[in-house]
Amino acid sequence: MSQGQPIEIIPPSGQPAPFFDPARLQGVLWRRSLAYITDLVIIGVLLSVAVLLLSPFVILSLGLLASPIMFLVGLIPLAYHTLLIGGSRSATYGQRLFGLIVVSGEGSRPGYLQAAVLTILFYLSMSVTSGLILAVMPFTRYRQGVHDLVANTLVLRRLEEPSA
Repeated sequence: MSQGQPIEIIPPSGQPAPFFDPARLQGVLWRRSLAYITDLVIIGVLLSVAVLLLSPFVILSLGLLASPIMFLVGLIPLAYHTLLIGGSRSATYGQRLFGLIVVSGEGSRPGYLQAAVLTILFYLSMSVTSGLILAVMPFTRYRQGVHDLVANTLVLRRLEEPSA
């Protein structure tokens, strides 16, 4: 499923398969939680701006455009996560802030399709279980949620960039 570019994730020690290094998993759960709260704030701002900008069209159309506009506004969280996780930095703004990166199970950058699957599974599992599905994460080997397992992704601590 992953067809993205390989990510340079080799630590200075030169260990093979560094994404299995336990140090890359330390503190991931609390970082993911804070990153998601940050992303929720950003998404909330984006949704508010979209509603403010598109409300005149709903009013001018006497409500006829309300459903299509609300559908488009509802795609903002999906687009936010998919475009940022599938993009060149492989992390949302919240994940970047807390030093996280999303990689595929093979260690490469997730493509947009894999990022979309991950995002859709996350939001579906959250809505169906009211967030209880996240209780699985502390008990999986790599601190993965069910959405991570199905989409074959890992969220790891980002390695520091070597200084030039």
